[in-house]
Amino acid sequence: MANAHVFPGGKLDAADSADEVAPLCAGRSAEACLEALREPRLDPNVARGLFVAAARETAEEAGVLPGGATLSAKDRKRLLDEEWSFADLLRSLDTHLDLSALYPFARWVTPLKEKRRFDARFFLAVMPPDANPAHDERETVESAWWAPAEAVRAASEGEIILPPPTLVTLQWLSRANDVESCVAFADSSEPRPIQPRLTQDEAGVLTLALPGDPLHEDKRQAFDWVTRIQLEGTRWRSGLAGQVSR
Repeated sequence: MANAHVFPGGKLDAADSADEVAPLCAGRSAEACLEALREPRLDPNVARGLFVAAARETAEEAGVLPGGATLSAKDRKRLLDEEWSFADLLRSLDTHLDLSALYPFARWVTPLKEKRRFDARFFLAVMPPDANPAHDERETVESAWWAPAEAVRAASEGEIILPPPTLVTLQWLSRANDVESCVAFADSSEPRPIQPRLTQDEAGVLTLALPGDPLHEDKRQAFDWVTRIQLEGTRWRSGLAGQVSR
């Protein structure tokens, strides 16, 4: 995702599900994490590990601990330099990771045609009032705090690049009136896996068809405002079938 604006994130590490982390977590048990994810086939420890991974990546890439506060420059450097594990960081702060501060609300799976594939869970978290997020200047080179609707507008006008899952997520967030309504929706929703179907027409236009689109085998519509996303140059544009926005 070079040059794209994305949310903090990364991959699940084995350490995220390790027994060492469990005593440092609060707010949700492993079984409660499993229930919140609505993925009954997962091992409960892996389910908790997904929550931990989301918090760890946010700490690494934004310098903020969900449910906590901004990390000091010294502590963050130790984490990024792998001098400390995430468990070491929590112990040094004499704190527990509040898993109840994270709300799973979306899940995107890479199309089958892609060589590199991911199964990505998206979590919502309320920014701590005293947090001061900043990019890590390693994997990320710039950071910005956007109102969702403003980020969608900037992408539509070519000011920034938003990958499809980020674009659709921001469109969803822009429909909410406030933070409380976002949290209420995320807390009550079932993170249904969204696996787009990648197609290319005779003109070479790439289209990601979402569930509910005529080009997708799953006819249950995932979103009521978008069924497909098309690539124009470096810009993804979304809309309903036959009505992709310009």
